[in-house]
Amino acid sequence: MIISNKVVGGDDVVFDLGSNSGAISVVLAALCRQGGHVHAFDPYPWNACATRYNCLLNGLDNVSAHAVGLSDRDYEIMVSPNDSRIFAESGADEAQKLLIHDFRRYSHLSPRFLKLDIEGSEHDLFLNKDKSVFSSVKCFVLEFHPFFIRPRGIDPKDSLRSIEESGFSLHYHNPAAPRFNVETHTDNLHLFWGLKADG
Repeated sequence: MIISNKVVGGDDVVFDLGSNSGAISVVLAALCRQGGHVHAFDPYPWNACATRYNCLLNGLDNVSAHAVGLSDRDYEIMVSPNDSRIFAESGADEAQKLLIHDFRRYSHLSPRFLKLDIEGSEHDLFLNKDKSVFSSVKCFVLEFHPFFIRPRGIDPKDSLRSIEESGFSLHYHNPAAPRFNVETHTDNLHLFWGLKADG
């Protein structure tokens, strides 16, 4: 996934959903350090902590790390530390409570760019009934996870259709690529860019 100053820069507000240890947050923060800010979200507290410190180690103070996941609603979930999915509980003895918040709680921050790597929960995020929640977003990059979506009894094409219904055009692997035809999707296609459909 290549993110450059052609899509992020200046005073942009950026959301990194599924920040893990913060490798992409560091890149995003460097790109928008002239007054911009990165909000990194990961429901695992140790990932949020690692993101925070990786950014500080790189001399970047324009990052806020939130130990929550984002979805279409608020909920709590018990998940094993070995399971990165946040849409279904894990029954393991070591499972811990994770916090998931409705994207609307943070939409007042007016993100312009989203990086999404949330292990199949992209399906839930774009189910948000309030489509205006994404009104400030001009562009996003998505690591798509049909292999987590299909076992839930959901056609991954429906997930992509929900994204389009939220006001975005989809482009495979490159934001300059032609608009992607959702009906041609196969499960081996995993990287998409979304551009605000009205331009």
